[in-house]
Amino acid sequence: MPSLHRDDEADVENESADFCHSPDMEPIPGYRLLVPLGRGGFGEVWKCEAPGGLLKAIKFVSGGLHALDDNAPAEEELRAIQRVKAIRHPFLLSIERVERISNELIIVMELADRNLGDLLRAEREAGRTGIPRERLIGYMREAAEALDVLNDQHGLQHLDIKPQNLFLFSNHIKIGDFGLVSSLKAPGGQGLAAITPTYASPEVFKGSLSSHSDQYSLAIVYQELLTGQRPFVAKNARMLMLMHCQEQPILDSLPVCDRAIVARALAKNPTDRFASCTEFVNALSFGMTEVVAPLTEIQPEAATTSRKVVKRSVDPTRPMIPACLDGPLEIGELVSRSPLSDVWRASLADGSQRMVSVLYGCAGPGDPNIALLSSLRHEHIEPVEVLLHVPGQIVLCRQTSERTLRDESQAYRAMGMVGIPRRELLYQLRLVAETLDYFAQHPGIQHLALNPRSIELSQHSVRIVHFGLAQLVWLPANQDVAQLNARYAAPELLERRISSTCDQYSLALIYHELLTGEYPTFAKPVRRGEPPTLSLDRLSPTDQVLVGRALHPDPSKRWESLIDLIRALEAASAEAEEPVQNQGGFGASMIGPLRTPSQGPRVLDPAMHMRFGTSLSSDLIKQRLEGFRNQWQAKTLTDESARLVYQMSTPQNFWQRWTTRQPGLEIAFTIGQPDIAVPSGVQTSVVVQLHLEARNCAFEEGREMLRRVGPLLADSVRQHLQIGSGVRKQQRVAWHHPFQLWPILSNRDIGEPIDCQGKDISLNGIGFYVQKPLPTAEVLIALPKTPQTPSETVMAQIVRVQRFVEGWFEVGAVLPPPDELPPDEELE
Repeated sequence: MPSLHRDDEADVENESADFCHSPDMEPIPGYRLLVPLGRGGFGEVWKCEAPGGLLKAIKFVSGGLHALDDNAPAEEELRAIQRVKAIRHPFLLSIERVERISNELIIVMELADRNLGDLLRAEREAGRTGIPRERLIGYMREAAEALDVLNDQHGLQHLDIKPQNLFLFSNHIKIGDFGLVSSLKAPGGQGLAAITPTYASPEVFKGSLSSHSDQYSLAIVYQELLTGQRPFVAKNARMLMLMHCQEQPILDSLPVCDRAIVARALAKNPTDRFASCTEFVNALSFGMTEVVAPLTEIQPEAATTSRKVVKRSVDPTRPMIPACLDGPLEIGELVSRSPLSDVWRASLADGSQRMVSVLYGCAGPGDPNIALLSSLRHEHIEPVEVLLHVPGQIVLCRQTSERTLRDESQAYRAMGMVGIPRRELLYQLRLVAETLDYFAQHPGIQHLALNPRSIELSQHSVRIVHFGLAQLVWLPANQDVAQLNARYAAPELLERRISSTCDQYSLALIYHELLTGEYPTFAKPVRRGEPPTLSLDRLSPTDQVLVGRALHPDPSKRWESLIDLIRALEAASAEAEEPVQNQGGFGASMIGPLRTPSQGPRVLDPAMHMRFGTSLSSDLIKQRLEGFRNQWQAKTLTDESARLVYQMSTPQNFWQRWTTRQPGLEIAFTIGQPDIAVPSGVQTSVVVQLHLEARNCAFEEGREMLRRVGPLLADSVRQHLQIGSGVRKQQRVAWHHPFQLWPILSNRDIGEPIDCQGKDISLNGIGFYVQKPLPTAEVLIALPKTPQTPSETVMAQIVRVQRFVEGWFEVGAVLPPPDELPPDEELE
């Protein structure tokens, strides 16, 4: 299908060409045509004014012209749109409305600033060969990301990648014109007349598809936009087809470092190309450490003049930095990039660090919203400073952060825990809720882009970042804020509606994910026209009710405020169950469905993993575990010096008997060795790892089996491995707070402080994690102030040390009774 944009491939004559439509027509009520943008063999594209004065692009596809393979063009276009309309990605052009009127398909889309074909034409008119290389690779990286999403996650190929279909929006790329999109599983019947021969891959000419077809086209686009020349040039489409299928590409115009890379992407055999479009672009960016200096002018003698090789290191993803930043700030690494902003680390002259954000597509100077944004002040809001404000661009500066809630969650998971402990998480989210409620009631501003990375931690407080940007900057610029935060956006935002409870919906999702370690899954397949129903079965029954109300599709049925939700969760804390990692004392977690980009959902057998510490020798451990096996009537599968694997069968249901499947649990023990140097008098434990995995049963059946039997097996293992003094006499409670301790040296001096992470605590003991073994058995512990307890400094005696996960050690210490605490003078 030829392009519907003005280019040398399309059958577009000029502005005065006769179009089937005319200015001021309203093909759809409220959509007034302004000027034509282009015409192809199957239809036209116009600029139009939509309701509310918004400017859009509107495409007309005729239904009975030049039908191929017995399919009308409008039907082919509609079939392709059905494949992509539900896919949301910041680098894909959004389709906003599709109508079929009078044998004509009408498609309303975003209106771009221009396409890369226009940009190349402007560069050549200015006397340059093409788009500067590092800038071009940034564009290619965004296009590659979108193409890989289409291919890996949806099994689709675009099949019409060319400069005219790569649209510019505020210096970022969006791929458009989806008329040829085809599925790799069920390829469409596109004829050769529908493709653009200049950019099509050999297999497309042969009537087949591969997952690397778009990569071939992208490589041709890269060479053309960089050098102004294509690898294949012919007088007609038939000659082009033969060259694509049989001839080697002409790559002389490319820098030497690019030729082998582009040649691989243009391989005749699709399997010889790069694994993905992103891998192709990464190879180009790695080659930028030695690049050919671009010619600033097109000169006749350029082909015979040797060009200087310039040694330099550049970041292909780094856009142009405003000149005003060169003085006060030293710009460092690129932190993140989105269609609407770029964020860098920067340093001031005094060495202090800052985060600099460049926002695109904004209103010009004098916008009162920008003044309001810079005036927002609150102890839990990170203030921003406006460094530059010009039409279409704002540069903001703020303090750097130590860590976010996302980082905190990952730290707990690295220690074998499911997520952030409930009480700690609610303490942090209470501060967030109070702050957001304050701004919602007074200036009437919501965050609208809340996620775990926008909540930063500072000691025992929080700071909310990016507050006000969505409502004060992006919405007035007619940007789709839901696309910027699709994972946590309220459903009404996806429909471009704002309710007073949008932030509450996001906060409820954050609570679920950070507490359980998993994002809620859909309880049933999402059907068109129906609101999604989320599964909350990872939460306690009480939490399911409370969080379910906050996630209601109808905004009016949610909580009155965010703090009402948090108070309800706090009131339920006494009866809510902690996540399963607290079972066994060392952490246990359920492994849910794993998703792979190319294969869709893939469910693994549910499993639990636990660790135990014991002072028994390895031989005695094996003897004790043999008693465990006999108790549970398990069958031995593996018996090695450091590994035992047992199989325990469970009763079969009718279906399992009929299919001869024997459900059960595989019980695997891995016995470690004591390898830690510890102070005299400190006991080092042998770590025994227990892995329980359900076999030959459905996922839900396996998970239920582990819930019922897992704790019983864990208790049985504990009884068999622990002896006399090893059995706890005091009940321990989870205590997940960071603190410091000081080793007391042999000369009674106090050593350097050591950072620790709390695990659990009892009346006479404490368990915690450190990243290196302690040098002494006697320590001074500074217990921090928490929402429930005051700060306190106590003496403690280390009694146990064992390896935990990689890079961490688990330590057990005895706390003295109150009457044995040393006097204050000794502590000083």
